[in-house]
Amino acid sequence: MCEKFCASIRAYVSAVKAELRTHTGENAAQIFEGAIDFLSQDFPDPTSIDGQSKEEEGGDGNELKSLKNRISQVEKQLEEAQNDRLTLESVLESVKQEATNVRLTLKSVLESFRQEAQNDRQEAQNDRQEAQKDRQEAQKDRQEAQKDRQEAQNDRQKAQNERLIIKSELESLKKKTQNARLTLKSELESLKKETQNDRQEAQNERLTLKSELGSLKKEAQNIRQEAQSERLTLKSQLDSVRREAQNNRSSLQSLESSMTKNVQRLDAKLETLATETKVSIKEAAAAVTPPPTASRRLKDVRQRKTFTAKLGEDEDEPWILDVQLLPGGRLLLADCQNDCLKLFDTQGQHLHTLECRRQPYCLAVLESSSIRHAVAVTLPFCSGVDLLEVAGDNMKVKRTLQTSRGYVAVAAIDNQTLAVGYIWPNPGIDLIDLGGQVLRQICSSVYPRYMTITEDGDLVCSTKDNKIARVQVATGRVAFNNSG
Repeated sequence: MCEKFCASIRAYVSAVKAELRTHTGENAAQIFEGAIDFLSQDFPDPTSIDGQSKEEEGGDGNELKSLKNRISQVEKQLEEAQNDRLTLESVLESVKQEATNVRLTLKSVLESFRQEAQNDRQEAQNDRQEAQKDRQEAQKDRQEAQKDRQEAQNDRQKAQNERLIIKSELESLKKKTQNARLTLKSELESLKKETQNDRQEAQNERLTLKSELGSLKKEAQNIRQEAQSERLTLKSQLDSVRREAQNNRSSLQSLESSMTKNVQRLDAKLETLATETKVSIKEAAAAVTPPPTASRRLKDVRQRKTFTAKLGEDEDEPWILDVQLLPGGRLLLADCQNDCLKLFDTQGQHLHTLECRRQPYCLAVLESSSIRHAVAVTLPFCSGVDLLEVAGDNMKVKRTLQTSRGYVAVAAIDNQTLAVGYIWPNPGIDLIDLGGQVLRQICSSVYPRYMTITEDGDLVCSTKDNKIARVQVATGRVAFNNSG
């Protein structure tokens, strides 16, 4: 019986050791095994116990009692070991639960890490796509910048060409101005010589003629000063055009137009002055020494009254380019500088002022069946001719003709036809109707400044070369006579 009991104890100990080794590890099993060995070190081998029992059946009962006590102690220790085992199992279970929780936590953390990594990869993909788009946009920007540089290069080349053109035009203007000065100087010299030759025949009028020549010299000097001032103004405008040509081509075109306008004004003013100066001196000389065939008629020519055309509302000094005597003793003046027409009576009393669209140049009186006291006025800078009605002390525009050219000179052929002269870009004379339509070209060999119609229907024109041209309207034949 004792042998069976010891065998069962040993089997139980082995099972506990295996369980501990399985759940708690090798160290706990070794500790438990050491404790069992320590407790069972006084137990005899079952075979030896059986032998002793046979030999000493009648031994002392105290030893058996002591053995039972030890067995009892071992059982208690086994119960304690069982309790420790249960405690270890509960600890192991809690450790397993914590490990499970840790695994779940780690799994969720790992899943979140994976999700974040996925998001990071997606963001990186988006960043790569945006970077690709940025590279494409940068490529487009570079292409546009290349186009802008090419356009800027073209603009600079155009501005350079325009500067060269303006420079050549300025040189041409300088040459024209120099030629005008030389012509004016030669004319003044010739007039001085003619005046010197007339001293013997007109001793009584010498002082008057000298005074007139002095005033004319002053006027010529003033004109030269004005021409010099306008040249300086044109030069400053040209410098301004050169500076602004790089940034604003439209401004350059506007200034070029203004410069062309000023050049035309200067040219017209110089030529008008030269013509008027020579004609005035010739008239004075003719008044001093009249030809035998017209002595009575020239003696009747005298100055009756002088009045100024400047009005209080004028912004600039008047520049009168043409004058027409209307029925009823009224004078119509074309003031180019102030862009208006002025109506006076023969006593110099101002009657009316009519504002024009642009600078008026020349006037022509015509008999029209639809317009009373009709007057045609040329407006070369807006390519037009206005037909006016002058009734009493008032005048108004009755009809506006839009023409294909900027006409300067004008003369009435009949009540339905006008002869109009142009100087830009090439000179010539056209016939137009009262609707502004060109009927035909009369000639292209005359540079007309002013025109009038003779009794036999021919045109008499003053040209820029100080010559008088007689033009046959029917054939276009031209005959030139020097005005001097």
